[in-house]
Amino acid sequence: MIEFLFKSPSKIRMDLGKQDFKSSLIKVSDGASISTKVQNTTTFTRQPYSIDNFERNLPANLETYCFWDYERQLSTKPGKNMEHSQFMILKNVGWNGKKWLVLEETAPVQNVVCRYYIDSKTYLIWRTLVRQIGADRDSQDCQITKMDTSATVSDANFKLPAR
Repeated sequence: MIEFLFKSPSKIRMDLGKQDFKSSLIKVSDGASISTKVQNTTTFTRQPYSIDNFERNLPANLETYCFWDYERQLSTKPGKNMEHSQFMILKNVGWNGKKWLVLEETAPVQNVVCRYYIDSKTYLIWRTLVRQIGADRDSQDCQITKMDTSATVSDANFKLPAR
C-alpha cells in the first residue's frame, strides 16, 4: 500500500512500506526540493523540485498524479499525456457496491486501454483499470482505498530530512 499526502500547490509526500523504515520508499517535496529514500537504504538524496522530478520512478498511476498534475495528465492538448488518445464515456458501471461514471481511454501510443472510475458527485478518480490493447485480462488495477479531501495537513509532514 502507498500513502500520499498532498498540499497544494507542490507539497507532496509518498510513503511505500511505512511499517519498516529501512525497507520503505519515501519521497517528500517541500515545494522547493525533493528528498528520496529508496528501499533497503537509510539515507536520503536531494534534488530540486519539479513535477517531473517528483513523478520520476514513482510507483503510482494517473489517479494519484492528477491531484497535483491534472493539467498535463488529463489534457488532450499537443504534448500532453492524452494527446493521441480516444475516449468513450460509460455510465452506471458497477464496482465496489456503487455505480460509477467511467472514462475509457484507448491510448495506442502506450498500447493500453484504461478505464477511470470517476465518482459522479466529486469527479475524483478512485480506480484505474489498465489492459494492453487486444489482451483478454487486466494488467493493472490501481485503487484509492481512502481519501479525505477536508483533512488538515500540517506542513511538518513535508519537512525534508537532514542530510
